[in-house]
Amino acid sequence: MLVDLPESPSAAARLTPQQARLELALTLFQQERLSLGLASEMAGLRVADMMPEISRRRLSFHYGVEEFKEDFASLSQAPGT
Repeated sequence: MLVDLPESPSAAARLTPQQARLELALTLFQQERLSLGLASEMAGLRVADMMPEISRRRLSFHYGVEEFKEDFASLSQAPGT
């Protein structure tokens, strides 16, 4: 998916493209719309790098059976596996 953001709001928020991806991923993770693995993928980070960011922002970790299944399926489809 390609998201094209207008320059004015992006510049006003002082967001780089990588920061915008991280913010979107964290928001969707917080809303329980993405699992940790999928949010990490969206942000372009490894899960191990995403977890400290979630903790730093004091977001709660929600990780149940469904999230595990989703992450496992995502990892199974990853290139090189």
